[in-house]
Amino acid sequence: MTGTDFTALLKAVQHGEMPRDAVLAALRSEIERSPEAATSLRKAVDDLYGRNEIHFEIYLLVRDTLSGGSSMRRTAPPPAPAAATSPPPDNATRLRDSPRDDRTLLRVTAPAPGAVPLPSRPATATPTAPSLPETATSVIEQPLEPGSIINNRFVLEQRVGEGGMGVVFKARDIRKEEAQDRNPYVAIKFLSPDFRRHPEALVALQRETRRAQVLAHPNVVTVYDFDRDGTLIYMTMEYLEGEPLDRYIARHPQGIRFKEAWPIIEGCSRALAYAHEQDVIHADFKPGNVFVVGERRVKVLDFGIARAMHVHGVEGQGTRFDAGSLGGLTPAYASPEMFLGDQPDPRDDVYALACVSYELLTGRHPFNGVSAVKAAHDGLQVKRTPGMGRRQHRALVRGLAFRQSDRSASVEAFLDEIAGPLGARGRAARQLILSTAGTAVLVASIGLGAWWMTRTDPDAQLMRQQMDAAKMRLEEEVQRRGEGYAPNLEHRDTLLELGQETLAMSDQEFSSWHLSEGPSSAYGAFLAALNLDPTSEAAARGIVEVVRRYEAEAQRRYDAGDYSGAAEMASLGLKIHPTRESLADLKRDAESQVAAGQK
Repeated sequence: MTGTDFTALLKAVQHGEMPRDAVLAALRSEIERSPEAATSLRKAVDDLYGRNEIHFEIYLLVRDTLSGGSSMRRTAPPPAPAAATSPPPDNATRLRDSPRDDRTLLRVTAPAPGAVPLPSRPATATPTAPSLPETATSVIEQPLEPGSIINNRFVLEQRVGEGGMGVVFKARDIRKEEAQDRNPYVAIKFLSPDFRRHPEALVALQRETRRAQVLAHPNVVTVYDFDRDGTLIYMTMEYLEGEPLDRYIARHPQGIRFKEAWPIIEGCSRALAYAHEQDVIHADFKPGNVFVVGERRVKVLDFGIARAMHVHGVEGQGTRFDAGSLGGLTPAYASPEMFLGDQPDPRDDVYALACVSYELLTGRHPFNGVSAVKAAHDGLQVKRTPGMGRRQHRALVRGLAFRQSDRSASVEAFLDEIAGPLGARGRAARQLILSTAGTAVLVASIGLGAWWMTRTDPDAQLMRQQMDAAKMRLEEEVQRRGEGYAPNLEHRDTLLELGQETLAMSDQEFSSWHLSEGPSSAYGAFLAALNLDPTSEAAARGIVEVVRRYEAEAQRRYDAGDYSGAAEMASLGLKIHPTRESLADLKRDAESQVAAGQK
């Protein structure tokens, strides 16, 4: 059998023109007749696979046959002999998948759906591993562990992550070291065994690499190349120092304030919006696919596992590969349309982005981690986020709409809605103010712009109001007395300590008396400290904390159906911060429920 004949046979199998078992039987006969032919035939199948002219499944079966029943690849360190000679358990998908040991030395895998079972080996064959059931293919490959060398180029140093598509390692690029590159490290993502057994697996990863390479954006991870080493399929990308967003969220179980969350939300939004401009939908956006680097700067990963956006009016432009069929869909962040298999749409990513934004701000998933389909079936609704204004809450509700037609039309629209004054409309208004002629008007505009900037963050707004008011009171007192003023810092610190102790008492048992109504309440102590020293941010933050606790208690009582209590708590918070939009909304909603006959 010549290399040309062999290539023609494999292509016939690839196109369904010849059964696989017949070709494999002919291949075994050829090897028995002429064992030295195995080397040239192995090179021929490697070349076909390298040019993506045969599926991985066919490649694996042929390589297995050429090796007499098993493929052995070793780099460093070699597997222990016992691992290669122990009998396999049953026809399971993997022998071992322990989080404490990443080495999968012997894997017994069932063939992909529609595959022809591997015929029995002839009695003359001498396998290097135990004989296996006829319906399985045995592969022994190098362990993926620190110290392993990939393609004589990448030295694995540390396992840094794992997802539905595969495992990611930090690796040292030997070629970069030879070129004296200051940063020789890369991240390598290996396609998981289950994923790569799918006939479209290789095409999928090639497509991922190609798409990710064209997404040149500060908030998108840089992808370098796609390659394989024997049965290992992998892609290389920039190595990032930081932490995944899911770990970041776990460190903030109560959520973070909007001002802190804004850079993360904006960075994710910019990355998705840019990808949509390139006709790419992520389709698996979630906290685990976002990496936080530096001071809340983000990089979005795994764009290529995404499904390509349909190009209207052009036949054949849609990808045949669907990430959802291979675990690329994460139920908690997938839109209802993704479950239904509808045509990919940018609003699929909007739903996921809204989920992640809500999780950042509250520390919890908007629907307690259940899928959109179940949430819609159960009639779940988005709870209001403490500290968020009505406009921003509406943005989250729109982004999380179960019906696509009710959802924000684009990532840009969602970002502008949730940003409030930080969004496009706010920037346009501030630009109009700043463009007004006249020095006096300009100064006033700058002051108004500062107020507008803090308005989106009610806590910052309250701090500014309290500190400015304390400063005015102190200036009036100094003018009245006609003498200088030096703050008693020791007295200020005593008041701050008293305020913190009173807040701690409220932690044990909520009490408005401890918060703001008693003679020695937390609010009274912090306000007195601020009057002594209007520059004390600690005192202003203490007052903010008092209001936040009233808001949280009002929301808790509202959720529990105690609408009268919710209205009372919101009113107490509004006494301190009368312009807090979220508290006003809560009070209004609670009073409406009371008026409707609820308790």
